[in-house]
Amino acid sequence: MANSKLGSVAYSIITFMILLTVGAVYAVNSEDDNFFAENRIALAEQKIKKELLDNALIVPAVDGGITVTKRIIDADPEDLKEIYYTFDEPLVTNVQGSKKYIKVAVGLLIEDTEKGELSELFGEHTFALRNAFLDILSSQPEAAMLLPEWRDGLRLSMKVAANSVIEPRTGFPEVKGVFFSEFVVQ
Repeated sequence: MANSKLGSVAYSIITFMILLTVGAVYAVNSEDDNFFAENRIALAEQKIKKELLDNALIVPAVDGGITVTKRIIDADPEDLKEIYYTFDEPLVTNVQGSKKYIKVAVGLLIEDTEKGELSELFGEHTFALRNAFLDILSSQPEAAMLLPEWRDGLRLSMKVAANSVIEPRTGFPEVKGVFFSEFVVQ
C-alpha cells in the first residue's frame, strides 16, 4: 500500500513537471512577451487604451478613478436638430411588491447632428440606458402609480438616469426630455 501511494505521488509530480515544462516552452515561443505577468487584466486594458487612442473620435478621461471614454462630437450648436431616440422594444418589468407588471415604450428627446452621431452614441449604450430605466421602473410601488403626478416624476427620474449614463461618456447631458408612447400597468 505504501508503494502505491508513493507511486501516485511520483506520478503526480512527474505530471506537474511535464505541464510546467510545456507551459514554459509555450511562453518562450509565444509572441506574448508577458505570458507570466501577474496582472493580465492590466495588459489587456493597455491594449484597449492603445486601440482607443488610435481612434481620433475617442479620448480617454478619468472620472472618480474609473476610466471612461468620451466621444467628442464636433458640431456647431446651430447645426443640431431635435430628434427622438427610441428603443427597439418596450421596457417590461414587475411592479414592486405586486403581481402586476409595467410595460413602457420610451422615447428620448435629444439634439443630434445631421450624421446621427449622438443617436449612434445612444445606440452604443442601449443596454446601460435600458438597465437604468428598468431599475427605476421595478422600484416603483403600486400605490404611487395612483397619484396623478407620478408619471411626471417618473419622466424626470428617467431623464436624470439617462443623463447619468450618457454624460460621463460625452461630458455634458444629452437628454432633453423623456416621453412615453405606450404605458401599460396590469
